[in-house]
Amino acid sequence: GEGYVTVSDYSSFPDEVSTPLTVQIADRILDLTVCGDHLFVTTQGANPTEVGNFHVFSKSTRAEDGSLTAPEQILSVGAGFSPGAILLNSDCTLAAIANSGHSFFDGDNSLVNLAGDVSLISAPFDDADEPPSVTTVLLDEWTGPELIQKSVNLPLTPNALRYWSAVLGDEFDAAAAIEVFQPSHVLAPKSLVFSGDESELYVNLQVNNALVKIDVAEGKATDIISYGVKQGFSVDVVADGGCEVFEPVDGLTFLRSPDGIDTFSVDGTDYIITANEGFEASIGPFSEALEAGDIFNGDSLGLPNMTADEEIFDSSDISSGTSASFNKECDDSEEEIPFCSPGFELSIGSVAVDYGDPTAPVLKGMVAIGGRGITVYEVTSDGLNQVWDSGRAFERRTCRDFTFAHNGEQDAFYAPVDGPFYNSLDPSFQQNIEAVNDPEILGCLDGGDGNPGACSLSGTVDRRSLSDGPAPEAIVYGEACGTPYMITATEKSSIAFIYSIANPEDADFERAFLLSPISQVLNPGLAYANQSIGEIDPENLQFLTPEESPTGNAAIVFAGAVSGTASIYDFICVTESKAPSMSPAPTITAMPSSVTMMPTIDCSHPVCHVCGDSSLEVTKPDVAIAALAESSTCAQIQ
Repeated sequence: GEGYVTVSDYSSFPDEVSTPLTVQIADRILDLTVCGDHLFVTTQGANPTEVGNFHVFSKSTRAEDGSLTAPEQILSVGAGFSPGAILLNSDCTLAAIANSGHSFFDGDNSLVNLAGDVSLISAPFDDADEPPSVTTVLLDEWTGPELIQKSVNLPLTPNALRYWSAVLGDEFDAAAAIEVFQPSHVLAPKSLVFSGDESELYVNLQVNNALVKIDVAEGKATDIISYGVKQGFSVDVVADGGCEVFEPVDGLTFLRSPDGIDTFSVDGTDYIITANEGFEASIGPFSEALEAGDIFNGDSLGLPNMTADEEIFDSSDISSGTSASFNKECDDSEEEIPFCSPGFELSIGSVAVDYGDPTAPVLKGMVAIGGRGITVYEVTSDGLNQVWDSGRAFERRTCRDFTFAHNGEQDAFYAPVDGPFYNSLDPSFQQNIEAVNDPEILGCLDGGDGNPGACSLSGTVDRRSLSDGPAPEAIVYGEACGTPYMITATEKSSIAFIYSIANPEDADFERAFLLSPISQVLNPGLAYANQSIGEIDPENLQFLTPEESPTGNAAIVFAGAVSGTASIYDFICVTESKAPSMSPAPTITAMPSSVTMMPTIDCSHPVCHVCGDSSLEVTKPDVAIAALAESSTCAQIQ
């Protein structure tokens, strides 16, 4: 489909933000960024077998009469399959593109895997007659067994393809894919950052739970490193409509599988921060994530010819082993089991299953997908050294301070039936929206206006506990008021978290706040209709220096992929420290965008979700204030 680039005018910010220009682009836009005098855009290929493209436009500038000039396309060059994230170096002379690759079924219902890789595109960018040079960095330095030895997660290997072809039958014809299989076919670059001196490029492979190092000068991948797993911490893995059960499960581990990453340097040492959202591969009828009850089915395994280590599953005693609380029949066990959660999702990728014998795979570990927090790594000469992790803090804090949003969700499927988004979809996707809007399936009797429809956030508590939990999605690093910070936000519940990080080995929580406060009582369709939605699915975060910010203060931009909105939050430096770890401490003031123009309420109002700081202004609409006041309690965040 077609894509559009909208140019916004902030010359009258914050009183008014206008959008005077829209540029149409022929194919679906995957990412865009501005650097120097240019606008850079990546687009999807016209069909699944075509590579995507990298486009260079002139940057919009302001004319003498105050109007904005429209970006004009200068050139286009081919990139890889599904060119997603774009990253420019500091002088805007080198563009790095994460080509994620993709898998699909062709007209003969045969599986096709197209490899992921990285494009390095070097200036000049000003002349179509002198196109930039393109270097394709292949991720083919390692064999499949080498990647598995390195604990890199491969959703499908040739033997896994053989096993699942036998299990799924004609629905999953992988014969052609097996014949030409290369490990790079299932390595999927997602996001990227440069090292402090820009000599290396760090490429995040989300579904593979790994990071690739690229030597920029050589244009070559030099190493691939697993992020490792989280274990030994208690999180919410039970869908009980709340957050009363936080049980550690011996032997249960969590792939971090970060979506966004960022980097910073201290005394010449690079550190990488990750937002451990979690993401499972899904290809036709195959999904890497299965419900535990479909794997552990009473005294047998639910997957044909699969066996499991006895520490995980004992057919003679289903109340023993790591799987006891996740067995489909755990409620019927005569032994006392602390909780029962057969709907909890587990990976069947290479980190969890040994497919060495495709006729008799072995479940070697219980591995969930999504690290449910953020992590700090030191980059070393031989890999990554984890120096800090948020552990269980995200879920503990949402349970305490945002109970109505704990592991809840609001996403694109919460759109209204017969709305513009619904009408743009194929019938198969429309069915998902219909289910979310049906009170007898996933909907609510009251979507916020007294009528049945999709639930508000408070009607979805615990809905993500069985999968990825809070799922922080993007993460950025920046300095404000003399203090370094890292900021992230959860994908489905849209809760922002701010940590100060003066010491990379000891990050300090500063505060959390909702990006869509009205979602507590209104579903996304209703919130959008009255222009009070805030941000839902904050997929992109941008830290602005005072020089970059329209307010003149360091700021954070949160962009909601589902809400189609963006807001700017200011750091205001004050002299009195609010917490011992912050000196001086910033306060944050929500600055509405052109879409989210909302009245400001004083934080002493009973509906505030972050209290005790009168300088923190929380913007909310007048509508539903009474309902909010009746249903929420102001929580002091320490």
